[in-house]
Amino acid sequence: MAKYVPRGVIQTPDLVGRAYEMDMQRFGLARQLAEEEAKKQAQAAAMVSKEKKEYIRNPELRRIAQEAWDARTAAGYAYAMNPSPSGLAQYNQANDLYLNSAGKAKALDDVFWNTNRSYEAGKRSDFPYAEGEVPQLAIQWNNQLVGLNPSGFVDTDVKPFILRKTDDVDILTPNAIADKVVRDVEDLFENDPSFRNENGTLNKQKAFSYINQRLGKEVEIAPEQTGVWGALNQKMIPVEDRGRYNTFTEDQQSEFQKSWIDATNSLITPRIAGLMDKEDAKKTGSGWPSLYAGLRGDRRKIGVVGPVEDPIGELFNFSGNIYKLPQQAFIKGDEYTITEFGKNDAGELVVRKQQEKSVPTAFGTSVIEYEDLGWYRANTEDLNLMKNRMKGFYDDYIGSESVSSQQGKEKINW
Repeated sequence: MAKYVPRGVIQTPDLVGRAYEMDMQRFGLARQLAEEEAKKQAQAAAMVSKEKKEYIRNPELRRIAQEAWDARTAAGYAYAMNPSPSGLAQYNQANDLYLNSAGKAKALDDVFWNTNRSYEAGKRSDFPYAEGEVPQLAIQWNNQLVGLNPSGFVDTDVKPFILRKTDDVDILTPNAIADKVVRDVEDLFENDPSFRNENGTLNKQKAFSYINQRLGKEVEIAPEQTGVWGALNQKMIPVEDRGRYNTFTEDQQSEFQKSWIDATNSLITPRIAGLMDKEDAKKTGSGWPSLYAGLRGDRRKIGVVGPVEDPIGELFNFSGNIYKLPQQAFIKGDEYTITEFGKNDAGELVVRKQQEKSVPTAFGTSVIEYEDLGWYRANTEDLNLMKNRMKGFYDDYIGSESVSSQQGKEKINW
């Protein structure tokens, strides 16, 4: 491609030589302007020399910059011959146009030149293009410059000539996403009670429903990256030409994406099964003592003082000894969830109730958050919920007679 873009520099006139001709007519004004121009030209010449006379190598870009320079020079001559405010304004305008057009031309020329040099110096496998395609692309890019004057060039959005490399098409590997999804499921098992069954075991069905929705969302976010992996895995495209993925139909690309989902699922499934086996090993007896057995160490004395106006719950001023349940051991009812329980100073059983709220996530799934409903004296429904969930540990913490005895205290007015 180097032969396609001949080297060249902007041709600048000899202003100093012509200055003496105008000097006789305009009392030295032309000479002063020409000397100033000569200094600027000397600086430009030094820059050209420093860059080995390769200032602008693309002929169309060089033509545009040269036209802007010529217009700038002509405006300078006109101002020297007829110094006036309007002449100075025209000169400044021509100078600005030259600076803008030449600067843009230089930037595009550097990218164009370096891109072609990189292509010629590299391996054909580094670029996903057929033989002869790159020179044609270069010609097409250059054709958009033909006929543009400096003003039109400055106003036109000309994209740099850049060749996409083979490795520019990223892939999303199943391993990377599988690790993230498993960590998220572990967090849901630990902190979201809806991912556990009533007996405390992990809810397998909900976990895998979340996983399937999550993987579908990953494909939606990165369709090409997941599809390219599937195409490579099925050996439908060569590693050195991932760009050919775009030649497949939408149905074929969907099959490649499904291949990615299946591969990712095959990595996730055994790890989730391992988590469930680990949880099952913790279980003893008919209940789920791995969670309720450790509550005694968390018993604490609390004092609850609610707001004077708009109190939350029934008991907004009391103190007592309270157990705080870990989130995965929350006791869930149809309309509320018990998150703490204990006895107040009057010996009454009290419970803290919260209401579950389903909040959507960016992956098309949902997580559970809780709205505080406040503290209440435990009623029969509360105690039955606790007994069904806590099994044998209910008697340890509350007592077998608590339901009937608490019923008599429900009528106490504070």
